[in-house]
Amino acid sequence: MAGLNKLYYPATDTTALTITLTSLAASSTLLVGRQSTAQSNVSNLDEDITVSGRIKVGASGVAAGRVEVWAYFARKVVSGTPSYPSPITGSDAGATFGSSNVKNCALRPLWSALIAATNDIVYEMPPTLVNGPTGVLVPYWGIFVTHSSTAALSSTAADHEFHFRRVHRQYT
Repeated sequence: MAGLNKLYYPATDTTALTITLTSLAASSTLLVGRQSTAQSNVSNLDEDITVSGRIKVGASGVAAGRVEVWAYFARKVVSGTPSYPSPITGSDAGATFGSSNVKNCALRPLWSALIAATNDIVYEMPPTLVNGPTGVLVPYWGIFVTHSSTAALSSTAADHEFHFRRVHRQYT
Protein backbone atom coordinates (compact mmCIF):
# COMPACT_ATOMS: atom_id res chain seq x y z
CA MET A 1 0.00 0.00 0.00
CA ALA A 2 1.36 3.42 -0.97
CA GLY A 3 2.13 5.89 1.78
CA LEU A 4 2.78 9.58 2.10
CA ASN A 5 6.32 10.88 2.58
CA LYS A 6 6.12 14.38 4.08
CA LEU A 7 8.16 16.91 6.02
CA TYR A 8 7.20 17.78 9.57
CA TYR A 9 8.50 19.77 12.52
CA PRO A 10 9.21 17.53 15.55
CA ALA A 11 9.05 20.50 17.94
CA THR A 12 6.47 23.28 18.20
CA ASP A 13 8.91 25.99 19.28
CA THR A 14 12.08 27.26 17.69
CA THR A 15 15.40 27.00 19.54
CA ALA A 16 17.64 30.01 20.15
CA LEU A 17 21.14 29.98 18.70
CA THR A 18 23.87 31.25 21.04
CA ILE A 19 25.62 34.13 19.26
CA THR A 20 26.61 37.43 20.88
CA LEU A 21 26.09 40.20 18.32
CA THR A 22 25.94 43.19 20.70
CA SER A 23 28.26 45.95 19.46
CA LEU A 24 29.71 43.73 16.72
CA ALA A 25 32.18 45.94 14.86
CA ALA A 26 31.82 46.48 11.13
CA SER A 27 34.18 44.75 8.69
CA SER A 28 34.67 46.62 5.42
CA THR A 29 35.85 43.36 3.82
CA LEU A 30 33.13 41.21 5.46
CA LEU A 31 35.85 38.85 6.68
CA VAL A 32 35.55 39.64 10.40
CA GLY A 33 32.45 38.65 12.34
CA ARG A 34 30.96 36.39 14.99
CA GLN A 35 30.26 32.66 14.98
CA SER A 36 27.52 30.93 16.94
CA THR A 37 28.00 28.02 19.25
CA ALA A 38 27.80 24.87 17.13
CA GLN A 39 24.66 22.76 17.25
CA SER A 40 24.78 18.98 17.39
CA ASN A 41 22.58 16.93 15.11
CA VAL A 42 24.03 13.61 16.32
CA SER A 43 20.98 12.56 18.37
CA ASN A 44 18.18 14.38 16.56
CA LEU A 45 19.16 13.27 13.04
CA ASP A 46 17.31 16.25 11.57
CA GLU A 47 17.03 16.20 7.81
CA ASP A 48 17.33 19.97 7.73
CA ILE A 49 17.05 23.12 9.82
CA THR A 50 15.49 26.49 9.12
CA VAL A 51 17.31 29.49 10.59
CA SER A 52 15.68 32.88 11.07
CA GLY A 53 16.67 35.98 12.95
CA ARG A 54 17.08 39.70 13.21
CA ILE A 55 19.90 42.18 13.51
CA LYS A 56 19.70 45.85 14.46
CA VAL A 57 22.25 48.39 13.30
CA GLY A 58 23.69 50.97 15.67
CA ALA A 59 22.17 54.20 16.94
CA SER A 60 24.60 56.51 15.14
CA GLY A 61 27.09 56.65 12.30
CA VAL A 62 25.56 53.89 10.19
CA ALA A 63 26.69 53.95 6.56
CA ALA A 64 25.36 51.91 3.66
CA GLY A 65 26.76 48.39 3.63
CA ARG A 66 25.78 44.73 3.80
CA VAL A 67 24.96 42.14 6.45
CA GLU A 68 25.69 38.48 5.74
CA VAL A 69 24.75 35.24 7.48
CA TRP A 70 26.66 32.09 6.58
CA ALA A 71 26.39 28.46 7.71
CA TYR A 72 29.41 26.49 8.84
CA PHE A 73 29.73 22.73 9.18
CA ALA A 74 32.16 20.33 10.83
CA ARG A 75 34.66 19.17 8.22
CA LYS A 76 35.45 16.01 10.18
CA VAL A 77 34.54 14.27 13.44
CA VAL A 78 37.10 12.09 15.25
CA SER A 79 36.09 10.19 18.41
CA GLY A 80 33.00 12.38 18.68
CA THR A 81 34.96 15.66 18.50
CA PRO A 82 34.15 17.92 15.52
CA SER A 83 36.78 19.96 13.66
CA TYR A 84 35.77 23.06 11.73
CA PRO A 85 37.36 25.00 8.89
CA SER A 86 39.79 27.62 10.22
CA PRO A 87 39.10 30.10 11.85
CA ILE A 88 35.78 28.56 13.01
CA THR A 89 35.95 26.91 16.45
CA GLY A 90 32.30 26.01 17.12
CA SER A 91 32.11 28.50 20.02
CA ASP A 92 30.25 31.80 20.42
CA ALA A 93 33.31 33.87 19.51
CA GLY A 94 34.81 36.24 16.99
CA ALA A 95 36.30 34.86 13.77
CA THR A 96 38.50 36.44 11.11
CA PHE A 97 38.94 34.88 7.68
CA GLY A 98 42.18 35.52 5.79
CA SER A 99 40.48 36.20 2.46
CA SER A 100 37.14 36.12 0.69
CA ASN A 101 38.23 32.98 -1.14
CA VAL A 102 38.84 31.18 2.17
CA LYS A 103 35.46 32.30 3.56
CA ASN A 104 33.61 31.39 0.37
CA CYS A 105 35.15 27.89 0.32
CA ALA A 106 34.65 27.18 4.04
CA LEU A 107 31.09 28.47 4.53
CA ARG A 108 27.70 28.27 2.82
CA PRO A 109 25.82 31.57 2.26
CA LEU A 110 22.40 31.66 3.92
CA TRP A 111 21.23 35.28 3.67
CA SER A 112 22.43 38.80 2.98
CA ALA A 113 20.82 42.22 2.94
CA LEU A 114 21.85 45.70 1.91
CA ILE A 115 22.08 48.07 4.87
CA ALA A 116 20.73 51.58 4.36
CA ALA A 117 22.60 54.58 5.77
CA THR A 118 19.95 54.89 8.49
CA ASN A 119 20.43 54.36 12.23
CA ASP A 120 18.41 51.95 14.43
CA ILE A 121 16.98 49.79 11.62
CA VAL A 122 16.11 46.13 12.22
CA TYR A 123 16.90 43.67 9.43
CA GLU A 124 14.84 40.46 9.51
CA MET A 125 16.12 37.17 8.09
CA PRO A 126 13.20 34.95 7.04
CA PRO A 127 13.31 31.21 7.79
CA THR A 128 16.04 29.84 5.53
CA LEU A 129 16.98 26.19 5.00
CA VAL A 130 20.53 25.36 6.07
CA ASN A 131 20.82 21.97 4.29
CA GLY A 132 24.37 20.74 4.63
CA PRO A 133 26.86 20.34 1.78
CA THR A 134 25.80 16.71 1.27
CA GLY A 135 22.14 17.61 0.69
CA VAL A 136 21.18 16.66 4.25
CA LEU A 137 22.13 18.25 7.54
CA VAL A 138 25.51 17.10 8.87
CA PRO A 139 26.20 16.23 12.55
CA TYR A 140 27.52 19.68 13.63
CA TRP A 141 26.65 23.12 12.26
CA GLY A 142 26.40 26.80 13.19
CA ILE A 143 26.27 30.31 11.71
CA PHE A 144 28.75 33.13 11.08
CA VAL A 145 27.53 36.77 10.92
CA THR A 146 29.39 39.76 9.50
CA HIS A 147 28.44 43.28 8.38
CA SER A 148 29.98 46.35 6.74
CA SER A 149 27.75 49.20 7.96
CA THR A 150 30.73 51.24 9.33
CA ALA A 151 29.19 51.57 12.82
CA ALA A 152 28.94 48.70 15.30
CA LEU A 153 25.64 46.84 15.66
CA SER A 154 23.24 47.84 18.44
CA SER A 155 24.63 47.40 21.95
CA THR A 156 21.30 46.01 23.25
CA ALA A 157 21.32 42.20 23.37
CA ALA A 158 17.54 41.91 22.78
CA ASP A 159 17.95 43.69 19.41
CA HIS A 160 19.62 40.61 17.89
CA GLU A 161 18.40 37.04 17.80
CA PHE A 162 18.70 33.90 15.74
CA HIS A 163 16.57 30.77 16.09
CA PHE A 164 16.34 27.44 14.34
CA ARG A 165 13.56 24.93 13.70
CA ARG A 166 14.19 21.25 13.17
CA VAL A 167 12.85 19.54 10.03
CA HIS A 168 12.19 15.78 9.76
CA ARG A 169 10.64 13.51 7.15
CA GLN A 170 7.81 11.16 8.05
CA TYR A 171 6.41 8.24 6.11
CA THR A 172 2.74 7.59 6.84
